[in-house]
Amino acid sequence: MLPSCSQLKEMWYYLVVLFILLMSVGVYYHAIMYPSHLQIFGPGEFDTWSFWKIIYYPYFQIFGDLSLDYLEGTLASCSSIKTEWENDSNIERCPIEDWTVTAIAMVFLLIANLLVVNLIIAKFSSSFEEIRLKSLKQWRYERYSLVTEYSNRIPAPFNIFRLLWPCVNKCRKRKVLITDREGNRLILLTSFIL
Repeated sequence: MLPSCSQLKEMWYYLVVLFILLMSVGVYYHAIMYPSHLQIFGPGEFDTWSFWKIIYYPYFQIFGDLSLDYLEGTLASCSSIKTEWENDSNIERCPIEDWTVTAIAMVFLLIANLLVVNLIIAKFSSSFEEIRLKSLKQWRYERYSLVTEYSNRIPAPFNIFRLLWPCVNKCRKRKVLITDREGNRLILLTSFIL
């Protein structure tokens, strides 16, 4: 069953809150770990923009990938020499270590996982329960209408008698009583009505 429009509207509200939280933490990470970085949308290709790094780490932290080596500034394949990472887009710039990044990561994971994601799950669970109750009510109504429709019907082998009964009623004998003007009985006739 597809979710209703109200469920999608409620989900978008929580996803907007989650996206704002995700972007704010990503900007904080990037601003603290790369303090003199000026270009977010650099002259390189689309996939080398720093914007993706801002979204990347907080997004995957929601799913449990903490990337502690990145947050603590201990990447193995990076360079602290400015000319190397400025001239070659394949070389990563080493992030600067700061304890506040780890602290903000803990708060972000607490808020994002415990509150926002679980609120979305709880909202869909309550919506599912509402839909289940409505469908149960609809099922009961349809069952009642089906039972009342077939309550006056006779099963197939025996319905031949019910179909023939009107014909039998038309063909049976009928008594006709003829009376005179004073109310005396004169003739009792039997006739067949076809």
